[in-house]
Amino acid sequence: MRVTAGQYDILVELVCADRRQLLELTNRIRSLTGVASTESFLYLALWKQLYDWGAPVGNGRTVEERVG
Repeated sequence: MRVTAGQYDILVELVCADRRQLLELTNRIRSLTGVASTESFLYLALWKQLYDWGAPVGNGRTVEERVG
C-alpha cells in the first residue's frame, strides 16, 4: 500500500490468482467504511519484477514459479 499525492489517496497493489479473485478482493475493499471508489489497473505484460513477495498463486505456488 502506498499513500500518494495527486488524484488517488492510496494505491494498493494486489497479486491475484485470476480475475474472479480480483473481483472478490475489490468488492471487499469497496465495502470498507470510508472507501468512496476504486479503480483497477491490470498489468498486460511484466518484463521485470524488482521485488518478490513470495505470494502463493494457485496450488500454493508463487507467481514466479508459475511463470518460470
